[in-house]
Amino acid sequence: MKDTHQYVKNSEILYFCVTDLDGNYTYVSPHFAKIFNFTPKQLYGTSSLLTIYVDDHPKCFETVAKCFEQPNTYQKVLLRKPLNLGKLVWTQWEFYLATDEQNNPSEMICYGYDISHKIESLNLLKSAHKKFIESETKYKTLFETSSLGILLHTPNGDLYDANETFCKMIGINKADVTHHNIIEFTPPEYWESDKAFINDLIVNDNTYSYEKEFKTKDNETIPVSINGKIFHDQSGKLFIWCIAKDITERKKSRELLQHQRELLEETSQIAKLGGWTININTFKTEWTKEVYEIHDLEEPYDHDLAISISYYHTDDRETITNAVNETINEGKKFDLELRFISAKNINKWVRVAGEPVYKDGKLISVKGILQDITEKKNTENIISKQNNLLKDISFTQSHLIRLPVANLLGLTDLLEMTDNEEERLDICKKIRYSVFQLDKIVKEVANKKIED
Repeated sequence: MKDTHQYVKNSEILYFCVTDLDGNYTYVSPHFAKIFNFTPKQLYGTSSLLTIYVDDHPKCFETVAKCFEQPNTYQKVLLRKPLNLGKLVWTQWEFYLATDEQNNPSEMICYGYDISHKIESLNLLKSAHKKFIESETKYKTLFETSSLGILLHTPNGDLYDANETFCKMIGINKADVTHHNIIEFTPPEYWESDKAFINDLIVNDNTYSYEKEFKTKDNETIPVSINGKIFHDQSGKLFIWCIAKDITERKKSRELLQHQRELLEETSQIAKLGGWTININTFKTEWTKEVYEIHDLEEPYDHDLAISISYYHTDDRETITNAVNETINEGKKFDLELRFISAKNINKWVRVAGEPVYKDGKLISVKGILQDITEKKNTENIISKQNNLLKDISFTQSHLIRLPVANLLGLTDLLEMTDNEEERLDICKKIRYSVFQLDKIVKEVANKKIED
């Protein structure tokens, strides 16, 4: 025992103290004195309670009492030791009541060591455990109350767990989740894409989404968006963690939008109408498909404002240039009908309209439409010529036809009034001449046509 005492006295790890039966220090090891900022002589004769946190005094008394009940037996106790600035050090002690040759108590021998790091680790572990419990509670709450379908399954599709939302979506009982495989809820046309999705998650550890359909218990299909992530449990077993969102409404909206887009494209093609924009900073232009068709150009084609204007008839380029400049400088709108020559050297008429686009009060672009109105112009030209022809016919009817008709009316009156055979013969000749004139005028009117 003396050899042990000697070893502990020189230890830089263990504390060693000896007190009398009243608890006053009779010996402290250098390491103990150093840790608590004392010299051994300062502690000799002082109460050992001075180096024990006051709230731990009852534990110390209890342990000492056990030592007196069982002399020469080690009794363990945890005690906090106060340092400077109120800091406490957790220490583990073993008290031993030594006896003399007559087996009477002689002194108390105490061994101890610092367990602060151990206590801190235990506290951290408790804190981590508490956070884990809180996290697990939050997870369970989110899992069960989420409006999204959540499921956990093995790589081969066997369900391990699923929330109530998913079960209602598919029409299965939550208690029977583990009896199902996702292939039961997946139409055959998605089996291969499901395998590719799962394989990519496992091989590349990607996190992404894709769209598929689920088949309900009632044989209805639900379009869903699936987000997946690989997951390992504590034993290292691999699972696929999936979130399924019902996108029925989104798909309907998308289909409606696609239908409207197709309808707009068809309408634009029928109307030969397209859109364009001019970037004010670069003067680069953007065209829709219909504008390319009006230009008789194929996409892609590098174009800007200057190139766009070059397709207008030379006599109309100044007009379109001034209109665009006024829009940029003064914010004016324009709507013009101009002559146009396409890339295939085809003469056309176009309607071009534009207006400024502002953001935060600053002009950022000019946008507008371009419409092929060649057919409209040709129709207008034909109508104009028809109107001129009708005016000509009207003039002919009003002036040229009236004269021989008036002659005929007058001559027939004279014919009725005279009985002279020679006069009647002369009147008949004049009537024949007037009829010839009238026939000639009618033929001329009938042969009139619209000139190209």
